[in-house]
Amino acid sequence: MRSRHWLFPAVTTLISMLATTAIADASPTSERSAGWQPQPGQTYQFSSRWSGRCLDVAGTGEFSNIRQWDCLRSSEQRWTFESAGGGYYYVHPVFDAGKCLDVDTRAQSGDYGGNVHLYHCWQGQNQMWRLDDIGDGWFSVIAHHNYKALDVDTRNGNINNANVHNWTYWGGNNQMWRISPA
Repeated sequence: MRSRHWLFPAVTTLISMLATTAIADASPTSERSAGWQPQPGQTYQFSSRWSGRCLDVAGTGEFSNIRQWDCLRSSEQRWTFESAGGGYYYVHPVFDAGKCLDVDTRAQSGDYGGNVHLYHCWQGQNQMWRLDDIGDGWFSVIAHHNYKALDVDTRNGNINNANVHNWTYWGGNNQMWRISPA
């Protein structure tokens, strides 16, 4: 019987190369851009590929939290886009064009980029979002300031009120959004 001592290192090297390639391909870069662009004056709804639920704001004031919720087509789930230049957009709730989808930058650490909430629009990079077309009508939504994705927190399961935050993009279904006219 022949020795196969070479097989384990070869397979390990191949798996390592494939994993590195997949991670590199999944990483958002400043060069990616969407083929589809939102239209001025149109309202949109974001639905999560992971849950089928919609991006929803829990309130109307400063620091109102962003979460997922059953799609109701309510004003808390309808959004407009304003060009911020360079392929980025400010995302406004339909009920208040003076507020923006905002990443809280007060407590960033590691993969976790911060909670997402509403805040008055001040044109910060943490309020600028790029829509990366990832195919089949799905988008990753990437913040300009840290290139992290709009992400549904899956730790409590697929439930209404699951938090939406900013997290390192890894290509998970909880980071994929369908953006459709509302």
